Amino acid sequence: MTTTLPRPARLALLPLGIAFGLGAEVARLAAGWPLVWVVADLLPGIAFLVCGHIAWQRRPENRVGPLMVAIGFAWYVGTYGAIVEPAISETAHAFQGYYDALLAWLILAYPSGRLASRSSRAVVTMFFAVLAVRTAFRLAIIRPSTEYGDLTDPAVADRYVADVALRADGDAVFSAIIALLAIAVVVLVIGRWHDQTAAGRRVAGPILLGGLAFAIGIVVEYATGFVPTTNILDRIALDDLGLYLTVATTTLVPIGFLVGLTRARIARGGVADLVLQLESKPDQPTLREVLAKALGDPSLEVAYAVPGTADFVDVDGRTLEVPEAADPKRAVTRLERDGATIALLIHDPVLMEQPELLGSVSAATRLALDNERLQAEVRAQLEEVRASRARIVAAGDAERRRVERDLHDGAQQRLVTLALALQLAQSQAGRSEPGLPATLDRATNELELALGELRELARGLHPTVLVEDGLGAAVESLADRSPVPVRLIVPDTRFAPDLEATAYFIVAEALTNVAKYAQATQARVDIERRDGVLMVEVVDDGVGGADPGRGSGIRGLDDRVAAAGGRLTLTSRPGEGTTIRADIPCA
Repeated sequence: MTTTLPRPARLALLPLGIAFGLGAEVARLAAGWPLVWVVADLLPGIAFLVCGHIAWQRRPENRVGPLMVAIGFAWYVGTYGAIVEPAISETAHAFQGYYDALLAWLILAYPSGRLASRSSRAVVTMFFAVLAVRTAFRLAIIRPSTEYGDLTDPAVADRYVADVALRADGDAVFSAIIALLAIAVVVLVIGRWHDQTAAGRRVAGPILLGGLAFAIGIVVEYATGFVPTTNILDRIALDDLGLYLTVATTTLVPIGFLVGLTRARIARGGVADLVLQLESKPDQPTLREVLAKALGDPSLEVAYAVPGTADFVDVDGRTLEVPEAADPKRAVTRLERDGATIALLIHDPVLMEQPELLGSVSAATRLALDNERLQAEVRAQLEEVRASRARIVAAGDAERRRVERDLHDGAQQRLVTLALALQLAQSQAGRSEPGLPATLDRATNELELALGELRELARGLHPTVLVEDGLGAAVESLADRSPVPVRLIVPDTRFAPDLEATAYFIVAEALTNVAKYAQATQARVDIERRDGVLMVEVVDDGVGGADPGRGSGIRGLDDRVAAAGGRLTLTSRPGEGTTIRADIPCA
């Protein structure tokens, strides 16, 4: 069956099919059939034509659409048997019932339109073969049109058939064979349902259930022909029961198609929720779970491309084997960015029959992966900034220690030696020049002042007491030199050198600001280790109103604390004093 008709031709088939059906039902109505039956018989064919048109427009390459359209046309062929003209009537009767074979094909091939198993192909082939033989049989027993008489005469009405009894017997045989084939369809449908995956049942389930009811309806319809009756009224009642059952069960198939289509559209509408879930939980295990739920495929796997290779791995880094293109059990959807594959969705092949849903979910997945990639890049950049800060602080501390050593071992030692030499010169010169001792005294005093300032500078760069005695002793030294009284709550515990240096310089900068700007009467330094965090807090009762943007000291402390992975906060309301607090992670 070709599926490559141009779009205008496909569009034209819908009104043509409806006109074909209306013509058949008008003929039946003119022949005296009840209106309720005419309307009931009209609906299944219209349903197949409309649903086939929808399916064909959605997926022109798939056989489901043309199959449903063909069923819609075939449904009305037998209906033209109600026309009085014998040639048309008997020809319509001869070609009646081909929708049974087309429906069996549709049910066993849905959703791909292709018969996958040998048994399903055999049953459908036998269906068409039996119907073809029945058509040939019915055509063979029709008399030539020249022998037709007045069909309004009951004695002449059946004369255009060579042997009425032969046709009845032949139809009974064909009915029995078709009923057996319908039973085979029932068995195959039950087998397909049993073998279907969860995704397959969700996609094909409505059609399979409708098809199961249709096949059972065929069996019942043809079986009623073999039920013995005592009068013509009972026979008519049984025939009507079979016909109504056929109409009702046949209509279930297009209804099942519409149910599946509606479910697919609802699923597509849920992609917006999928995007929100992926955005709120971008970790890969959740990504797979969310996608599996959205597609209704618990077997779904997400394979991530390994840059620079042809390999794909799962979220745990294990290598995944990509299924072959011809694998009937697994299908692959590639997710690409700029022409390069970034990931694969490995899923049930039945999802390929819902390209709109699969495309929407794939687009949402690409968005999630892009967001994940950008977040990873931002995290990497932040980590690099943090590492850079740490390196800068470490380099600054190292440079402080180097300068302190150079001052101690170089200039400071020379000044000490010079001071001793001046004292010796002073003692020696006292016996010659009366004014020389006073000059030497002044030089010695200036030298001692310079040496004191140099020692203070070295202590500020990197205090020796911090290295030798720890944070507690170093902070006590700061408090002793502070012009503002300081109350200390400091542990005796030693911490990592970088952590102690950070805490020390926080206290040093804070007490320096208290002395210079706070106009405070007292201050408090509180250092405490709590739940893996070293808390350093300096509080004064000064005028408050400190602005961290007006100087580099607080900004420098903020950088130092941030480099250590901590957080610095400044609280300084006017008239309420100032609080500087740092929370620094510690092992």
